[in-house]
Amino acid sequence: MNRVVLSIGANLGDKYVNCEKAVSYISSKIGYIISKSDTYESEAWGFNSVDNFINSVVIVDTHLSADSLIKVIWDIELMFGKERGSMLDIVDSYANRKEDYANNTPTSYSSRFMDIDIIYYNSDILSSDILDIPHKLISERSFVLIPLCDVAPDFIHPILKISSLDMLSRLHDSD
Repeated sequence: MNRVVLSIGANLGDKYVNCEKAVSYISSKIGYIISKSDTYESEAWGFNSVDNFINSVVIVDTHLSADSLIKVIWDIELMFGKERGSMLDIVDSYANRKEDYANNTPTSYSSRFMDIDIIYYNSDILSSDILDIPHKLISERSFVLIPLCDVAPDFIHPILKISSLDMLSRLHDSD
């Protein structure tokens, strides 16, 4: 059994209903939900939008491998209208985003009906053409860290070697 932490967010449509539907899909398609954070509202991150996001975090026990998990997540996002194109398009897009992260340059973010990110997969450190775990930007995103602290405040980031609470504290100190 694998324990995963997923971040859920939306800023279009009936975002509260969409997020509840996403949690239901996660439960039926991914695994048993151990814990769910409160839902928080935040401004868009990385781009301008008049529509605020709502975000939450769930901890899930799953039998899925990380590669299978991301594909199920993409299927769930597709139910909300998010399209990705071919696997080659996905690999190219992810390679461009990874380069943007490495160069600390803005990437293209946009409003969405649903976005689900894998934050942690056990305490594993994984990197592939389509996936990096832990998520590269956890420590920079209060909209992930605040709900993460609801459900896993003492979880130690496997690369940074600090807890969720410590990451949030450092982020607030830098604001």
